[in-house]
Amino acid sequence: MSRKAKDRRLKVLRLYPKGVSISDCARLAGVAYETARRFCREVDLHGIEQA
Repeated sequence: MSRKAKDRRLKVLRLYPKGVSISDCARLAGVAYETARRFCREVDLHGIEQA
C-alpha cells in the first residue's frame, strides 16, 4: 500500500469512530464510497486497534 493510500485509510479510520457518516468519510479522505465502506467494516468487525 502506498504512502498516499495509507494516509487516506488513516483519515477514514480517524473520522468514522467519531460518528462521521461513511459517505462523508469517503469525501473528506478522497476515496471511493466502497473503499471507505470496506475500511469502516474492518473497524466494525475488529475494532479500531486491529484495523
